[in-house]
Amino acid sequence: MKDILKYIAQTHELKQKSNAYRSLKNWPEGIDFFSNDYLGFAKDEALKISQEAKAHGAGGSRLISGNHSAYTEVESFIANQHSVESALIFPTGFMANLGVLSSLPQRSNVILFDELCHASIRDGIRLSNASAYKFKHNDLDDLAQKLEQFSSKHKHVFVVTESVFSMDGDIAPLQEIAKLCDHENIGLIVDEAHALGVFDLGLVHQLGLQQKVLATIVTFSKAMGLHGGAVLGPKHLINFLVNHARSLIYTTGLPPESVLKIKQAYLLLQKEGEHRRIALNKHIASFKAQLSAKAQSKLLPSSTPIQSVVFGNNNSTKQAEQQLLEKGFLVKAILHPTVPLGTERIRIILHAFNTEADVRSLANTLNQVLES
Repeated sequence: MKDILKYIAQTHELKQKSNAYRSLKNWPEGIDFFSNDYLGFAKDEALKISQEAKAHGAGGSRLISGNHSAYTEVESFIANQHSVESALIFPTGFMANLGVLSSLPQRSNVILFDELCHASIRDGIRLSNASAYKFKHNDLDDLAQKLEQFSSKHKHVFVVTESVFSMDGDIAPLQEIAKLCDHENIGLIVDEAHALGVFDLGLVHQLGLQQKVLATIVTFSKAMGLHGGAVLGPKHLINFLVNHARSLIYTTGLPPESVLKIKQAYLLLQKEGEHRRIALNKHIASFKAQLSAKAQSKLLPSSTPIQSVVFGNNNSTKQAEQQLLEKGFLVKAILHPTVPLGTERIRIILHAFNTEADVRSLANTLNQVLES
C-alpha cells in the first residue's frame, strides 16, 4: 500500500506544480456568475416543496423497489412535452449519457463524436465495445468524410454531439448533422443538457428534429434547477435501455419527491420560461457589448449564457479568477485537462436573475483585470 500512497502523493505534487490541482471548497458570498441555474429555477419557491410526495427515498433500483407511480406519470408527461414516443428518467444526466453510450453501440459498430463532447459522453464511449473516433468540433466536412469512411463498413454508426457545448457555449449545426445522419444504419444522439430551458424544450424540439434523432438526453440539473436526467426517443429504445443500461439497472432510483418536481419544473417553464429567457438574452447582449476590444478578442464565439474568456494558461486564469472573486463575482477558472491545453479560460454564466447593474459591473471589472 505504501507504494500506491507514494504514487498518489507524487501525482498531487505534479498537479500542484502545474497550478492545476483541484480541491472542494465552500465559495464565499457573491454574485452568481458560475452556476448552471440559467433561469433561476433552483431558487424558485414553486419548486421547493412537493405536496404530493409521500416518501423521501426510493429504496432500491427501478427494477426492484424504486419504480414508483411518479415515474409513470412524469415520463409520460415529459414524452408528451417533447413530442416523442417515450422517456426514461435516470438519477443524473451523466448516468443517462453513460447508460446510452455504454450499452447501445456494439462491438461491430462505430461511434463518431464531436471532439469537445462532455466527459460523461466520453466515459460512456470508453465502456462501450464499439470502435470510436472523434470528428473536429462542429466540422460538417470532417463528419461527412468519416461517415463515408465508416458507414459502409460497419453495421451501425452512432454520431454523438451536444446541442450547446458546455465549455465554449457554442451551438452545433444540428439540422445539417441530422441530414448527414439520415441513413438506415446511422443513429444520431444529442445531449441537450445546456439547451433545455435556455431554448425552451431544447434545440431538437425547437428545430423539429425529434424523428431524425435516435436519442435525446436532457438534464434537469441545469436550467430546470433540480436533479436527474432523461433519455427521450422511440419506445423500443427505452425498452432496450431498461434491459441493458447498467447505470439505470444497478443504481437506486430518484425518490418520488424529486421525480414529481420534474413535472413542476416543466409547468414552471411553460409559465415563466419566455419572460425569463428575454431577460437572460438581454444580459448576454449587454455583457458582450460592455467588453473592451481586448476582452472581446479573448471571448469565444457564443450566443448562449456560457461566455468564456480565454487566458491561455493555468497561472493567469487562476489569478483572474481570484481578482474577480475579490470583487464579489463568483466565476470559475476552467483549466486543462477539462479544456484543451492553451485554452484555459474564465467561464462566465449569465442568468435571468442577474441585474443589469451587476452584468455591467462584471464586464467592466473583467476589462480592468485584462489590463492589469
